[in-house]
Amino acid sequence: MPIAKGIIWNGLSYFNLFSREGVWVFFYFLRPVTMRRKPNFFRSYFSFSGSPSFIKGRCPGSKATVFNQTNSFATAPIVSLNGRSFTISCWIKQIKWVRDQFGAIYGDWHYPWQFLLSTKNQRIAFQRHSTGSDEWPYLESNVLPLRNWTHVVVTWQHATGILVMYADGKVIGQGSYSPPNERFYGPTGVQYKIGKDGHSQNHQFYGSVMDLYVFGKALSLDEINRLRGLRFMIL
Repeated sequence: MPIAKGIIWNGLSYFNLFSREGVWVFFYFLRPVTMRRKPNFFRSYFSFSGSPSFIKGRCPGSKATVFNQTNSFATAPIVSLNGRSFTISCWIKQIKWVRDQFGAIYGDWHYPWQFLLSTKNQRIAFQRHSTGSDEWPYLESNVLPLRNWTHVVVTWQHATGILVMYADGKVIGQGSYSPPNERFYGPTGVQYKIGKDGHSQNHQFYGSVMDLYVFGKALSLDEINRLRGLRFMIL
């Protein structure tokens, strides 16, 4: 049964999900974390579908989730990204891909499509859906060796509309989008997915995802590199 614990790192509060397979996903809930929660609360918010397996993770003694078949994914809590800066960070290892199709790493991509972090043709891609505008913020990296463990980070600066993408501590993409008063679609009401999305084209990610973090600020490069160097964020 999963066990959740609140932790603090660099002045920010997080949720930390444990399982018998090891630490695999973390969430920042954008407000102080309360420790007084019932186990059933976590069981209802974190779950696996499609029987993903577990393999040796990127660090000795760790385990990684493997999404190795169609309709294999995990569900995660809803976190609102609207009206604030944010950072999404995770480690991925892709084992195969479908040409010209997205492989959903993490997102809320049910209609009307809020945001999606994904791969496409061995590249990292991130997109958001704005309301009342034809502009659709989309950023795609160069080709990366995603068969190896890769630390992927996307930061969004709310005040400037600047989106930056990193891989293993290096900038791999950057774009400037709508002014800060631009409105983006909020949560669709469906739990967020890891390894798949809610799109009809079945954007299955084939591979492993570890140590997923969602921060309520745009991390600096120094913070990203410090985060990348941690085995586990347990304080």
